[in-house]
Amino acid sequence: MWGIEFDTVDQCCDFYRNYARVHDFVARLDEKGQDFNGNLNMRQMVCNREGTRRKKYLEMENRKKDHKPITRVMCQAKIRFHYDLILQKWRVTKFEETHNHDLIPPKYIQFVPAYRTMTDADKAQADSFHFYGVRICHIIGFMVVQKGGPNRTGFTKKDLYNHFDRSRRAKIKDGDAHAALSYLISKADEDPLL
Repeated sequence: MWGIEFDTVDQCCDFYRNYARVHDFVARLDEKGQDFNGNLNMRQMVCNREGTRRKKYLEMENRKKDHKPITRVMCQAKIRFHYDLILQKWRVTKFEETHNHDLIPPKYIQFVPAYRTMTDADKAQADSFHFYGVRICHIIGFMVVQKGGPNRTGFTKKDLYNHFDRSRRAKIKDGDAHAALSYLISKADEDPLL
């Protein structure tokens, strides 16, 4: 890992995210460093179980809900990239690969929210089914069979419901307010005392 070079910081991040997926954990962005001009010159990524939960959240007295399970367990797995001004490349300067927790079983890695995605083709196919009145539970059933099982779809039924909810909200974003205003304006035109 030491000395691997990249052209951009985005390539660095994509590399470590792919590494994390292959090695059954999730990576997240951590620290970043800047030079005196404000240009990014260091980026660190860590295992998503790095660190601890903030103490103030553990000691809250009047909680309305129970604590969620503790997921931060001070995992030391990380990678650090620095920008080399001479080569004008990003280089790996620190790499720690040991985890102090169990990794995600490979058969469940595709269900981790960070790795669940609907492709544009999946969205288009689901939208066309939905347009013709096919129920969402039947759409996901068809797509699971089409792709060869639930572990190959890349998304869950909840993701499909969320997709339809987002598209529905986007359609009526300005629709409700616009309809109400046009109704009131037409009433005002009919009755000047309104």
